[in-house]
Amino acid sequence: MIKNLAPLVNGYLAVMLLTSTVTAQIGDTHSAAEDLMTIDGLLDRSLYSLSARLCERRLANSTESIRAQSDFTRARIRIHAGQARSLPAVDRDDHWQAIAALATDFARQHHNHTQSLLVDFQVALAELSRATLTHDEFSVSSDPNRSDMSSLGVLRQAVQRLEALEERTAEAIRIAHRELDDGQRLTEDELTLLRGQVRLRLGTAYRLQALCYPEGSPDRLLACASALGHLQKLSPAQLTTQLWWESQLMHVECLRLKQDWASADQALARLSPLTDDVAAEQSLLAERIRLDLARDRMDDALLAIAKGRERDGQVSSELDLAHLEAYATAWEQAKESGDERTASSWKQTAMNLLKTIEETHPEDISRRAARLTINRLGTAGLSGDIQALHRVAADHYHHGRIDEAVATYLEAAELASKRSFPQLDFTMSYQAGVIQHQQQRLEEAAAIFRTIASRYPQHPRAPQTHLLAIGDYVQLARSSPSALETYEQMLHEHLNQWPADVTSNQVRWWLGRLLDQREEWADAATLYMSITEPGTGRVKALKQAHWSFVQSFERQRDAGKLDRAEVQQAVDQFQAAFDQYNDDQRGQVLPAAVIALYAMIYLEADMQGVVQPAHVNAFRRSLDSWPVDLQDLEAEAKSLLVLALATQRDWPEAKAALRDMGSLSPQSALQLAKRIRRQARLPIDVENARLQLAVIEAETLPNDNVAADVASQRERFRAEALVAAGESSRAISDFTSLAEQYPNDAEVQETYARLLLQSSDPAHKRKSLEQWRLILSRSRPQSERWFTAKYSIAQAHFDLGERDQAEQIIRLQKALYPDLGGEELRRQFDRLLLQCERP
Repeated sequence: MIKNLAPLVNGYLAVMLLTSTVTAQIGDTHSAAEDLMTIDGLLDRSLYSLSARLCERRLANSTESIRAQSDFTRARIRIHAGQARSLPAVDRDDHWQAIAALATDFARQHHNHTQSLLVDFQVALAELSRATLTHDEFSVSSDPNRSDMSSLGVLRQAVQRLEALEERTAEAIRIAHRELDDGQRLTEDELTLLRGQVRLRLGTAYRLQALCYPEGSPDRLLACASALGHLQKLSPAQLTTQLWWESQLMHVECLRLKQDWASADQALARLSPLTDDVAAEQSLLAERIRLDLARDRMDDALLAIAKGRERDGQVSSELDLAHLEAYATAWEQAKESGDERTASSWKQTAMNLLKTIEETHPEDISRRAARLTINRLGTAGLSGDIQALHRVAADHYHHGRIDEAVATYLEAAELASKRSFPQLDFTMSYQAGVIQHQQQRLEEAAAIFRTIASRYPQHPRAPQTHLLAIGDYVQLARSSPSALETYEQMLHEHLNQWPADVTSNQVRWWLGRLLDQREEWADAATLYMSITEPGTGRVKALKQAHWSFVQSFERQRDAGKLDRAEVQQAVDQFQAAFDQYNDDQRGQVLPAAVIALYAMIYLEADMQGVVQPAHVNAFRRSLDSWPVDLQDLEAEAKSLLVLALATQRDWPEAKAALRDMGSLSPQSALQLAKRIRRQARLPIDVENARLQLAVIEAETLPNDNVAADVASQRERFRAEALVAAGESSRAISDFTSLAEQYPNDAEVQETYARLLLQSSDPAHKRKSLEQWRLILSRSRPQSERWFTAKYSIAQAHFDLGERDQAEQIIRLQKALYPDLGGEELRRQFDRLLLQCERP
């Protein structure tokens, strides 16, 4: 009698994927055995990543025995097979390839060892599971009269591997008595059990081949005969009790597929007295129902179904699937006879059982049930059932039928909409959109997301779904001008529909960036200021708002149209943000408060020319514990403190703050000095100029890689600051070397000439004559610089007491060029001529 059998799975998929070894191995260390048990437990719960890590750790140990290496290699193959089984078809290839690589690697190291037989067998099981999955996918919505060539290709590989394995196992058995028992090789008994399982899986492979051919075809009959031939070679001594029972059930199934009804009946009758185990009885009853259905004996099948699904509280996945097949057949027969009422009743019964299977059995059984439903009832038969369509769509997706999955989800959504089920309409549509998004069909995904969000704006997920649509258009807009237009429309659409939702923060950011690109900086800054996202999101928004405001105001200032009212509004906004996030009472320095204070002081100093003392004091405190989130602005913040103190004309404190800054790069020093000069309140502001010099001279970082234009600007700026600070001698000294270093820089040469001319030293005056003559010779005749050089030469002669020469130069120019380079220069020439004519 066969007792205590675990529930069997027709198709043997679960056995192939989840059984840990062909037979128990003897001689493993305690830790290896424990780890293998742990891996099996993790696989039972589909915890693939954890089991893979444990397996990889053991395989990486070079001291593992060959037997342990075999165990963990086969475990890793099972993990890959389980992962492939759990993934959509399009994502499985990496795992199948990894299995092949594991087998190749083990064979390379241990080809002649009997443990390689076990690894090869595990690969064959993986190939059978792959063929089963491939055939399941082929079966849905396929022509039943067409052969499944994809699955057949995989099965041929498995058959070749198993047949070669049978020969190798037979040879290993023949010589086993000659091999020393080292605890690593398979014993003769283990090899005998392995050979039995190889034959059993050859029967499995040919049974699967039979299913790949059309019903009644010669190819199917031949495959069934091959399967039966291998199964008949088996004896109870070659298999465990459970596997022997499995082989007998497979024998009955092959007879059924061969349409040898009488032999199948006899085989079932022979098996019935052999068991009083509940699981075995249920498996026999399932095969009885299938045989009755195949023989078109619906009444007999219904009598078998009447015995119920449960016995002693136990249920069988195969019996439930057989019931489902019977309900589907009854539905088909009622539809063919035109009995819609009965058909509807059977369909509802099938749907109820499908739901029960999903709640009761493992995921792989639920998927088989869903596929069976699709194959038999078809999507047309399910068109009135939203949840059934949902199951069908999910199964389509899992097996890589992407277009069918999307179409079925949308069909379910349309049905839900017609029946006024907004939640279901939203959910089904959303799933279709997610699939399109995953397939990088961004325009189609965005259309679905946008439609359902707009249709149900009050749905709690509507704002997030609409945001997904915009996110897809972010990518589309990078390459398509037309998509950019739609993208902007959707941004405004979102803000109009969900202005207070948290998703609108992201939309304001995207729209602000778009406006920044178009140089609509004021509008962009307003959007950034309205972002309310807490934490780093608010800091990021305030930083970008500051940048946009500065760009806008600098453009106004360069055009001579700085709107001071707008500047004050911006300052007020940053003041409000600072007040919101500042927490002086608890001594907290929040990054959002700091960036708001930074932006406020920046605008006050650069655009208004005065910083409030309270702001400076608060800013100093923030610099003492500058936030990590704003490290990129810390150096600029220290520069800003120097500038703020300069606006208050607190020169000692400004210089102290400058010393605290430490080293400055040439470019940073030049920028800060320029900003300080902008704060000068008089044409000659000595203290301001001295601070400029202090900044320039604080530059201590290497300047070997400084661009020539930056170096030139720096030296010229320094010389000008020296002049403003009353240190003209140092300025001339600097410009002497600068003029030699940049002989082709007209600005440098002219500034040098002016400094020499302005000097009270006669030697400098004489040198200025040479410098202006050089400039004259290299200037375009009658250009502004050319006339300036003529005037400056006359001025130099006059300053040196050579009035006649100065007057002669001026009168000649007036005679030759009455315009004298423009009104301003003409007035200068006239004034100098009057001075020459005075006694």
